[in-house]
Amino acid sequence: MISDPEARVYTFVTAQAKKAFPKLSCSSLPENAPSSFPYALVVMTDEYDVRRTLTSTHENEYRHVTFEVNAYSAATSGRKSEAKAVSRAFAQAFKTLGFVETAGGQPIDLTDDSKRAIARYFCRFEAAVGPDGAFHTP
Repeated sequence: MISDPEARVYTFVTAQAKKAFPKLSCSSLPENAPSSFPYALVVMTDEYDVRRTLTSTHENEYRHVTFEVNAYSAATSGRKSEAKAVSRAFAQAFKTLGFVETAGGQPIDLTDDSKRAIARYFCRFEAAVGPDGAFHTP
């Protein structure tokens, strides 16, 4: 049986992103409002069998895992750029582990037109994890 990859991946990618953004706060549990910025929510959203690897003895099977990252910035100036840069730091960390980025987009303002105080940048990463715990391109 494959060990749970969530804690291992979260620890690695957040540590890597914090090297580029030392004031970055991170969580794996959604909160109503982050307490400080920049902030990243890193959540494992999916884990399921890779059908082509299933065996009758359930040995050497792979699991498909999906992580989503929401990077937030409330910088006075350049918040969209900061949110995107935080997202890119996570992308590099996930790619180092063997993940593929399968979704991403332009930063999204989360506040009304008169304030525009917080920007969010979303991205998704996917990989197959083998029985040895190594990550592979799905």
